[in-house]
Parts: sequence; structure tokens; C-alpha cells
Amino acid sequence: MSNEQDDMFTDTGYGGVRLTSEVEPPRELPRPREDEADQERTDEARTDAGQDYTTPRSRPVSKPSQVERLLAHLREYGHITKDEGRDALGIMNVGGRILDLRLQGHDIVTEMIPVKNRLGEETEVAKYKLLAEVIP
Repeated sequence: MSNEQDDMFTDTGYGGVRLTSEVEPPRELPRPREDEADQERTDEARTDAGQDYTTPRSRPVSKPSQVERLLAHLREYGHITKDEGRDALGIMNVGGRILDLRLQGHDIVTEMIPVKNRLGEETEVAKYKLLAEVIP
């Protein structure tokens, strides 16, 4: 090793080498520049797909058909549980779709009801009840 390299490394005495001088932080790579036409094409493609990504941190509502099916069920029966939503409507995340309906303004309350699980143990599940809905 040269003298310059000797100044950078010291022997730890256990067969290892420790770096003693400062190392330059990695440089930030330049980002590719998007022109306005590229951005417009990207926005159009997203809009055509039925998703709006123009506002920061917005999330598109999960499949409208699930929300519509859930609302129709609540209108007809007045309530639903997670298991009913999964088995009857094919909705795996009933709580998420209930949140979507609440964000639309529907008045839905959650009631915890006691049930037995498959092992025969007492547990509780959420039962969602539609009290009032928003009329468009």
C-alpha cells in the first residue's frame, strides 16, 4: 500500500481493517426530464382507466361494483357481516368497502355480535347496519 492508502486504513489487530478517513457520500443521479406531452399522455391513460391520480395522496375507490353490490345488500337487508359479504357478495374486504360508503356520506354503524368460531370458542364479529343513506 502507498502512504496515502496507509493513512486511510488501520489494522484492527484481529485481521480486519477499519476505514479511518471520511468517504464521500454518493452523488444523487439526475432525474430524467419529462416534457409536458409525456405528462399529458400519462394523465390521459390514467383517466381512461377510470382512476384519478391528479391529487396527491388520493386513492381510487376500490371497484365500484363491490361498493354498489354492498350498498344494494344493505338497502335490502339493512345489515351485513364480513362473512356474509365474502360468501354472498364476493367482497374480501367488507370493512374497506364500508369505509368507502361512509366517506360517501352514508350513515353506517358497527355493532359487535357474539359468535362461535370453528373451534367452538366465543368471539365477536362486526355487523354493519345502514341507518341512513345519501340520496344523490
